[in-house]
Amino acid sequence: MFITNIQRFSLDDGPGIRTTIFFAGCNMRCLWCHNPETFERTMLGYDPNKCVGCGQCTEVCKTGAHIFSKGVYQIDWNKCKRCLKCVEVCRNGALFLNSKEISADELLQEIEKDMRFYMKSSGGVTFSGGEPLLQVDGLREILKKCKKKKIHTVVETAGNYSFEILEPLLDYIDLILMDCKAYSKELHKKCTGYSNEHILDNIQKLGGIGKDIWIRIPVVWDINITFEEIEKIAEFLKRKQVNKVELLSYHKMGISKYKTYGKNYLLQTAKIPDEGQINRCYEILRKYQLPV
Repeated sequence: MFITNIQRFSLDDGPGIRTTIFFAGCNMRCLWCHNPETFERTMLGYDPNKCVGCGQCTEVCKTGAHIFSKGVYQIDWNKCKRCLKCVEVCRNGALFLNSKEISADELLQEIEKDMRFYMKSSGGVTFSGGEPLLQVDGLREILKKCKKKKIHTVVETAGNYSFEILEPLLDYIDLILMDCKAYSKELHKKCTGYSNEHILDNIQKLGGIGKDIWIRIPVVWDINITFEEIEKIAEFLKRKQVNKVELLSYHKMGISKYKTYGKNYLLQTAKIPDEGQINRCYEILRKYQLPV
């Protein structure tokens, strides 16, 4: 599996104290994403604070993507072909990969380091991303190993795939966290680049078989969410047998990471929703008798 980060002592990714594993690679492009390092399985990153100006990267780069001009180093990301030879010669790790390839056995060893926290808090491990279902074979293997160790498992997913991909894993998953970013199809596509057909279908099927599922709604005001859109989402969810509905307020903590990977952040003017907007959204969800 290609993993970007292992975050310990997580408190917001399911019940109890959890270890959250972030998988690399995603098949959506949400405008507000704060994890751009998970966009692809293998990406080149650059930390200017570690660059010593040795120039080794320019010598191995055949496309001229690495540029030194008057002592200043730059990357022409449009020229970079992701051959990643520059990473091999970078002395201080200024050029690096977003992810590390790790086996299921190695990953289980990392997860087991926090067993005492799981036992005391009814926590466990959460597989997030990116989209963990894009690495379904590796995900299945680590899920099976966790279940043998009686570790509570959560999969956090955007749900942008057919149910047939998820279904064989359900016996090894205790809880699913799934986003519902918008109900209106055109709005969803505008915000994420993709249709929400699979997502809505997966939510319905998971509820229909009684699988524990928490729905998470990102709230980026006037981008994907308005009071009218929350009404539409609530109307859809009201008979879907979900265990919990959470609102995730937009924040800007991930913006600085976009420059690290040569990406453009497209929501520079987006505003964090105020308390009144969030409270009103919760009132609408409660009106439909949804568990919040």
